[in-house]
Formats: sequence, structure tokens, C-alpha cells
Amino acid sequence: MGPASSRFAWTTLLLTSFLVAIPSGATELAPYHIEPAISAHFGKTRSDSVAGLDEVHARLNEADLRVVDVRPYEEYCSGRIRRSLSLPMTELEERLSELPKEGEIIVCGRSSYCELAREAVQLLKRNRYKVRRMEGGLPDWKLKGLPVTRSVRAG
Repeated sequence: MGPASSRFAWTTLLLTSFLVAIPSGATELAPYHIEPAISAHFGKTRSDSVAGLDEVHARLNEADLRVVDVRPYEEYCSGRIRRSLSLPMTELEERLSELPKEGEIIVCGRSSYCELAREAVQLLKRNRYKVRRMEGGLPDWKLKGLPVTRSVRAG
């Protein structure tokens, strides 16, 4: 089975799980309808190593906090969190020296289920950084009405 067939099979399985997880009579999807199905496929999604959106927003001006955006640079340029640093997952390992060892790093990805963010957290933990993943991703940040910067200047 090739990559396209594998993706199709996986997507079909995930969508089927969504349908099973939606209670009959539901008129709209709520996170508590979808969470069990996603968790069944991705594993545990919530843990102590997750920073909430409100917490990240409240702490943006703290000198010892660094928000690292691991999305591809093009996505970062189209909208980012103020004071965040673009370190795409493809470049993160070779650019670790740009990150301070003191303080805390919050990793921002595409969503709560972003594999880029999960991989980045694992890499940073292996290298002895204090790190957490941001709950949600930039789309969730925007939906919550939190400020987004569109300038390409990193940092």
C-alpha cells in the first residue's frame, strides 16, 4: 500500500470514528464529541506539558518565556504570535543554539494534534530544555480573538 492509499485508509478510519463519537440528535459538533475519537487515534492529547492559550497570551511579555513556532516559515509569515520565533521543525535541531537554556519554551504548531509541535517538544526535552506545547495552534489563537502579527520580522 503506497503513501496515498495509506493516508486514505487512515482518514477514512478517523472520519468513521468521528461519526461514531457524535451523539445521535446532535445539531453541532463540540470538542467533547470529537476529542474521544481523536484521542483514540493520536493517543493522549492533554497533559501537564500543555500551556493554555490564555496563559501564553498573559505571559508574552515575560523575559524568561520564548514562544517557538515550528510551522513552515511561509505559514509563520502569514500570521504569528507576537514575540514568537520561527524555528521550522525541519531546522530546529541544527538551530537549537538560538534558544536559551534558562526560562521556558512554549511550542506553537498548527493545532492540538500537530505532529510538528509534538516532535519539537520531544527534541527539546531530550536536549534538556524546559518546554511545553501550546494548547491548540495558531488557528485556535485567532478564533479566540488573540492578537496576530503578520510582519515577517522574526522574534
